[in-house]
Amino acid sequence: MAKACREWLVVAAILLLAAALRLGAPGVIEFKRDEAALSQLALDMARGRVFPLLGISSSVGIPNAPFNVYILALPYAFSSDPTVATQFIGLLNSAVVGLTYALARRYYGVPAALVAAMALTVSPWAVLYSRKIWAQDLLPFFTLLTLGSGLLGFHEGKRWGQVLHLPLLVITGQIHYGAFVLIPLSLYLIVLGRRRWTRAFALSFVLAALLTAPYALGVARALTANGLRAASAETSSPDGLGFAPAGLEYALLTIAGTDIHSLAGAERFRDYLSGVPSVYPLFDALALTVLAALAWLLLRAWWRRDARTPVDVLIVLWVLIPVGVFSFTWTTLYPHYLIPIIPAAFLALGAAAQDVWAQRGITWRRAFAAGAVALGVILALQAWLLVALFNFLYANATPGGFGTPLAYLLPARAAILEQTPPSVLVNLDGQAVGFDGEATVWDFLLADVVERRFIDANTFVYPAESTLYLSNCERYQVRYDSGAPRFFYLRPTGNEAAPYEGCYVLSRRGGEVFEADYTAVNSEGLTFDNGVRIFGYVWDNQCLRLFWEIGATTTQNYSFAVHFVDAAGQRLANADALSWLGRYWRVGDRVIRTLCPVEVPAGVVGVDIGMYTYDGTSFNNANLLDSSGAAVGQMLRIALNASP
Repeated sequence: MAKACREWLVVAAILLLAAALRLGAPGVIEFKRDEAALSQLALDMARGRVFPLLGISSSVGIPNAPFNVYILALPYAFSSDPTVATQFIGLLNSAVVGLTYALARRYYGVPAALVAAMALTVSPWAVLYSRKIWAQDLLPFFTLLTLGSGLLGFHEGKRWGQVLHLPLLVITGQIHYGAFVLIPLSLYLIVLGRRRWTRAFALSFVLAALLTAPYALGVARALTANGLRAASAETSSPDGLGFAPAGLEYALLTIAGTDIHSLAGAERFRDYLSGVPSVYPLFDALALTVLAALAWLLLRAWWRRDARTPVDVLIVLWVLIPVGVFSFTWTTLYPHYLIPIIPAAFLALGAAAQDVWAQRGITWRRAFAAGAVALGVILALQAWLLVALFNFLYANATPGGFGTPLAYLLPARAAILEQTPPSVLVNLDGQAVGFDGEATVWDFLLADVVERRFIDANTFVYPAESTLYLSNCERYQVRYDSGAPRFFYLRPTGNEAAPYEGCYVLSRRGGEVFEADYTAVNSEGLTFDNGVRIFGYVWDNQCLRLFWEIGATTTQNYSFAVHFVDAAGQRLANADALSWLGRYWRVGDRVIRTLCPVEVPAGVVGVDIGMYTYDGTSFNNANLLDSSGAAVGQMLRIALNASP
């Protein structure tokens, strides 16, 4: 009893450490466009707005499956705060340590389980791949469930394991397409246990088909509606199919926990490394020990045929197949493609340690003790470097590396939400949510605000009603404020000329218009049939700043046709551009849109302004109407004078 209590106390300590590294410093995570887009789908599903059949778009032309959305809808059912979702992912990955311990203990013994769990707990890349709203960060948990169910179902003959195996494989495969490397492992287990198949196994196929159905339907609809781009052009190597050492290099890096300084970026990684001991060679020794452990398991499986041999073979294949598959240049390889091998690597290490422990004689016990001490030193150093890295990433701007931590975005979010505004106007990197990064992030962070409208650097809006206004500090103009601004600074740079990597400012915009700034035009009151009326302009011989008012809402996206003309009315240059995305138009809003031709030729004396939509195949021009509603053409001519 005392021995069992000691074991579980040690296990509890390991799990607490695993949770501390994965759940601690919850604000030190990246939250970029993909995380925000995935979160928005999950939040919409949690609130009953949609049931997605596809996930977010993929860079390789293959539509992502929706299972990441389904999983993340669970935490977003409780809160729209992305910190809750990241903690949920951290909790799942803390459970990975427990699952690894359970698997190693069941098939090898307590020493193997303790070594595997402890190594996984502080493995730098295992921790870093556990803290973000990212599809790949869900893979370890579901990989262990998939292969664990396979062992129980086909190696041990448990019916419930056979029922769950294929559904879990389908879920894991839909989390990230790179998980297809698990298919050979699944086939190995199924063939291994062919004499243990039960009728329950048939149910596994039915459940797998049902879990595949939403994605299959989503892909079919996408093919019907738009067609799919050929993924081969996006993923294939420019050098053609061949063999490269990158697969093994990335595997060793991932297992060792080296190169974590890369998160500090090319400009700052030396600053991070200068504050920690130079211990990467020790980490490399850990990776080489894992390779030796894998070689031992392979040799043991060849020499001996006992009850654990299938487990040994599975662990070896679990590492070798992904490394081998991604060592061929059929696709661009990224280190995170090898996330699934991390638990297997440390299971191999634990199994080899168990075999050393099982040997009789003082020499073997001394070898085990020496190895345990060395491993303990390495693991302590890995934990040290991780904590130091989190502190560095939080306190320092890391251009080209780790993005702005979520902790720096949440205060501005809280300041907006505490006012429960009906609308907010946001001026960051663009209007296109889903494409522009900051716009996508803030569209989600402000998801609890009913109306979120985005503008860009070339668009300025005088809202018809007083509205909260969030912008980058470099675009902030105090002149237009109707309330005291609040500034939110991002990470310090250590550079006196630019002390912060950026900042946000929250203010309020009223309806006041500085009409004296603009040359008045269109005294006849001509209005486009979409409700737009042009009032004035500023022309500085380089760009035209057009002042116009919205008179109707629309779902169409109108662009301005801008034709610069000479005295004879001949077109000399164009500056066509989007006016403002139609979904943001509100009656009474006045807008300034800056329109710049590529080059301004000599002789420009006027400009013809029109508006049109484009549906992908044809242009549709808006008509210009007089005060009686009669069409009087499609272009408004403005004589260009010096700015007032």
